[in-house]
Amino acid sequence: CVSEHPDENCPPLQEWPLPTRLIDIGSLDGLERPKLTVSSGDRGLYVALSHCWGGETPLKTTTASLEQHCRSLPVRLISKTFLDAMTVTRELGFRYLWIDSLCIVQDSKLDWERRKCRHG
Repeated sequence: CVSEHPDENCPPLQEWPLPTRLIDIGSLDGLERPKLTVSSGDRGLYVALSHCWGGETPLKTTTASLEQHCRSLPVRLISKTFLDAMTVTRELGFRYLWIDSLCIVQDSKLDWERRKCRHG
């Protein structure tokens, strides 16, 4: 919509308040490693992945892994679904991706409460 026919049938993209944490997939050339980033109330554009946790538990952020994930996500442990989502996000021209298991600290009641209040 944005590049092929921006003024025809598609509404313009709007920047929204960003979630507390997002995956910064890095530059569009793919040379930077993905990492978690804190949005600090910024507005912007991002892609969200909705997925089923069935089967194997996906890589997740916990209080123990949060600091490391903010430096760099361990690509070798990221599922193919998540890697594909990062690729599609990059190909669509976006830099940020939201995946619940990585962007919400899974063992933090406070993080879950903030998420609940924000999204009802």
